[in-house]
Amino acid sequence: MIPDTSTKAEAAGRAHAHALVALEGLPVALVVAVTAALAWAGGSILSGAWLGWESLVGLALAAVLISGAAAAPPRAAVIGLTGLFGLAGWDALSLRWSPVPSLARDEALLVLFYVLAALIVAVSLRTEDGRTIAAALVVAAAGALGVATAIELALGAHPENLYDGGRLSAPIGYANGQAAAFALAFWPAVALAASRRLPVAARAVLFACAGVCIAGWIATQSKAAGVGLAAGGILLFAVSRERLRLLVPAVLAAAIGAAAYRPVTAPYRAVEAGAAAAARHAGRSWLLVAAEAVGVGLAYAAADRTIVVAPRVRRLAAIAVAVLVAAGAAGGAAAIALHVRHPESYVAAKWHAFKWPPASETGSSHFETLGSDRYDMWRVAFDAFRAHPIAGIGARGFGVLYLQKASIQRSPARSHSLELDALSETGIIGFALLALGLGGLFVAAAAGSRTRAVSAAIVASAVGWL
Repeated sequence: MIPDTSTKAEAAGRAHAHALVALEGLPVALVVAVTAALAWAGGSILSGAWLGWESLVGLALAAVLISGAAAAPPRAAVIGLTGLFGLAGWDALSLRWSPVPSLARDEALLVLFYVLAALIVAVSLRTEDGRTIAAALVVAAAGALGVATAIELALGAHPENLYDGGRLSAPIGYANGQAAAFALAFWPAVALAASRRLPVAARAVLFACAGVCIAGWIATQSKAAGVGLAAGGILLFAVSRERLRLLVPAVLAAAIGAAAYRPVTAPYRAVEAGAAAAARHAGRSWLLVAAEAVGVGLAYAAADRTIVVAPRVRRLAAIAVAVLVAAGAAGGAAAIALHVRHPESYVAAKWHAFKWPPASETGSSHFETLGSDRYDMWRVAFDAFRAHPIAGIGARGFGVLYLQKASIQRSPARSHSLELDALSETGIIGFALLALGLGGLFVAAAAGSRTRAVSAAIVASAVGWL
């Protein structure tokens, strides 16, 4: 009897291919681990917090390049990386005119850190499976960050210290930064949970990460992150051909996370004496979201493997969804029109509320407050750009300028706008380099976004971040 060697050869070939994909994801796993470690350590723009990690990422990149396993990055990615590298150089050059040269140096090194991280992704990922694994690692890191924070809230000695004004700010230390970490992972989590290529258990965990991220975003009460989630979702469902497949996990995960709205925002409404108890309850509720999401995710993934929808039914359902979305938008506009009797007065009142932070927040959550100190920061940044349009005032110069020009007693280091930071501190030259860098990476990420849901979800997250 002749032994069947073809089956063994095929199995060995599959094992070898899987091993190569796993090796492909190792450098990206390092970048994700570094990012998670920096987030858990509190996050900082000061070089002492991340310079050692930047050196580690640089060494990993060198190892990939020396090994000969590096892939050639797409042309758009090369253009983007060149733009960001140019921005790092321009930041370094601005030491000559920045009011705080040491901080300008830090900014140059930080932008270089972004270049190294993006480059290691660009040269490491060769296959679609590798890109899927990389996206799953990012989603898993965000979900783990949420679960770890929930555990600390539920079991920690002083969980109220993880909040700032009733808004979750830990572990990163800034509520809007923490919100961005959760919001960035949501749409890729949905796309991965909807993928039939992945095992049921993996899909369930990724689905749970989506629910955890929604609950985490709500705990931060970041309006900007909410706008980003909505903008990314609109783009995802407009671009992806798999919009109907994405709809089910998106709605289910969002509903599970949103169901915890009251308990995870309770610390905002708690008086000082009850802040710790409210924070612990928020942590327990957040963990319950994670557990429920795993169960629902398992049921969804298992059912999805057996249900086959005919192409005609999919087309009709997609049309129905589009009609419902359009009807909802029209209904919302009509409701606003009926509610607002005097549009000019309404807009004027909201504009005034936006320009000045409230003396005290009286709503049931920060979502209900429109006013902040953003307008004053943006005003100072834009005035700086008008005064120094070509080269700006120098990297990280905004903090010093704001102390001189502020109308509100605050001491921010940045203008809370990436675009205005670039314009005011590095002028048109720096802004052009930033636009080139982000634009090139955006185009590279968008390749195949119409046919690959994960790629479309990554682009949606990028749009939400912008």
